[in-house]
Amino acid sequence: MDVLIIPLVALAIPLIVAPTAIVFRHAQREREMEHAERMRALELGHKLPQDESWWTRPRITVLIAGVVPAGALGLAGFIHWFGGPHQDIWEGCCVVASLGLICGTYLASRLLARQPAVDAPNLKPQYDYDPDAFEVAGARG
Repeated sequence: MDVLIIPLVALAIPLIVAPTAIVFRHAQREREMEHAERMRALELGHKLPQDESWWTRPRITVLIAGVVPAGALGLAGFIHWFGGPHQDIWEGCCVVASLGLICGTYLASRLLARQPAVDAPNLKPQYDYDPDAFEVAGARG
């Protein structure tokens, strides 16, 4: 029995050490590439997706237009279920839900009307002139 332990350990070492070394090398290479990507993005003035906040304008708009009315209706239903029917609670709920829908719709219309920001800083500027007006080589004939 003791004779078999040495060959089994000798066979287990490549099965454990080699994959572990490969995994660590891959993780190191992945960190290097992520660092290079981050540095290049900083040089170009770009933001990486993981650097952006969760609170973007579309998400805030959805929260105002969807969650506020749903929360108001849910709270009014909860009070109605456990506290009995109250006309004032439902009136207040309808006001809050309507204001949430109106504000959310207004924000969504403003968001959709915005021009998308240009992310690439090295784009050729667009001028209001005719490029053929400056063609000198064709004018000499």
